Amino acid sequence: MVEDRPLRTKPKRRRLRNMSEVRTFFRTNEHPIVFIGPTAFNLLGIDRWVRGFRYLNYYDSFDGTHPNVFVPRERAAPDGFESIEDICNYLLGHKEVADLVARNGGRGRAAFLMFDEETETLARDLGLEVAFPPAALRRRLDSKIVTTQLGNEAGVPSVPNALGRAATYEELLALAASAGLGSDLVVQTPYGDSGQTTHFITDRAGWDEVAEELVDEDLKVMRRIEPREAAIEGVVTRHGTLVGPLMRELAGFRTLTPYGGGWCGNDVAPDAFDDR
Repeated sequence: MVEDRPLRTKPKRRRLRNMSEVRTFFRTNEHPIVFIGPTAFNLLGIDRWVRGFRYLNYYDSFDGTHPNVFVPRERAAPDGFESIEDICNYLLGHKEVADLVARNGGRGRAAFLMFDEETETLARDLGLEVAFPPAALRRRLDSKIVTTQLGNEAGVPSVPNALGRAATYEELLALAASAGLGSDLVVQTPYGDSGQTTHFITDRAGWDEVAEELVDEDLKVMRRIEPREAAIEGVVTRHGTLVGPLMRELAGFRTLTPYGGGWCGNDVAPDAFDDR
């Protein structure tokens, strides 16, 4: 005779209904959480909300005075890094970082600004859970081509553009003509940040200068406009969507970016936009 036993079910997750409950949830967090990246900038201040939160960085912006910032004492020269992912992977492979995770019980969750499949493997080897969807999905959604296509499907308009490929200047002009874009063009490849893969092309000489970077790539070709740039950030959760303030984008400040015309931050001044 087999004894009937009730099926085990996962405990029902409580729904968080407002910011006060979100704050309480994080203040009672019991899981170690680390933000891994070059500096603490991107999540600076979140440690005031989240119990057990630490920053694990390559650069110490606080010269050792911030109680929640950990920087390895022994660090390789930064010249070999070509991306944020490189820095994250270097840190995850560092013995001092492994020792820190071990002191936390060999467990915890990791957050990043940028990460890749190698990051996922290194974090898993340390016992850390990456607190994001898979890197493959992040890379797909990071494509300027894919985000434009998703916007088109959702009915969100972009700067007038055409998507396609061009192996010659003539093919570029033909692609632009198919959408009535003219000849004063902005051309982007799928990936890149801070303006590194955004090119302004007005003639054949401009094409020749950057053609090597554009041939055999999927391209987003846009009409050149004078934009009023803005940014807004949000996070979608099972409890609802949290949205931050509307910000003005900053670009081209030589003291803030190594790339000419590149993005160099956001202005969150309260008077950046009026109510309308």
